[in-house]
Amino acid sequence: MEKNHSELRKSFERGVKIKVYYRELKAQDYKVLKSYGAELVQVEGLHTKLYFNESEAIVSSMNFYEYSDLNSVDLALQYSDRESYDKLYSYFQRYIATIGDDRSIPFDVEEDLERLRDALLTQFVGANITGTSYLFSKDIVPPFHVMIHSDHLRLKYPIKGIDKVLMDNLDAKLAPKSFKIAPFADGKGICDWYLDIVNLPAYKLVQLLSDLQFSFKEDVKARMIWY
Repeated sequence: MEKNHSELRKSFERGVKIKVYYRELKAQDYKVLKSYGAELVQVEGLHTKLYFNESEAIVSSMNFYEYSDLNSVDLALQYSDRESYDKLYSYFQRYIATIGDDRSIPFDVEEDLERLRDALLTQFVGANITGTSYLFSKDIVPPFHVMIHSDHLRLKYPIKGIDKVLMDNLDAKLAPKSFKIAPFADGKGICDWYLDIVNLPAYKLVQLLSDLQFSFKEDVKARMIWY
């Protein structure tokens, strides 16, 4: 999107209101768009490339990135007649605008951690969640300490000397959720699991942690470990 930043900046300086519906967004592009005052709305599964101003619409096969501009062969159609514009805008209203969720922000942006903390406190009432550069809690998914960084979620087993059987048991529960054992986890010290959360919407992150909490609460061995 780098090539488009200057044009977006010019539009912002002219007072143009910018609203972007997206499926995924890189952290740097997110920050730039927010700095231009753009309203950002995430839509899961979105694949349509559709652009509107007050009088014209463009339908394109090209992703809104410089790489696509330089390396892809794409087609775009521009419509300025009212009938075509209205049909495309009707499609947008029906299939995109109505399912957009402006709560679904990628939490690889530090300034959004406080918003995530509020969402977690709503789901996990009474949990102690601290931190500014990252969020930390012992209460969300016992027996783990939970750390939410700008780009990854980390689960730390807080007791040294975890044995291989227990380590394999915990890993069996976390692997289906795409967690990976940290490279330094060897069963002799503190054992960690991590998950890449770049572009993961807030509601999905909260749901993931809620599912893990339920899973480990139901696990008798995990409860014995913790208590």
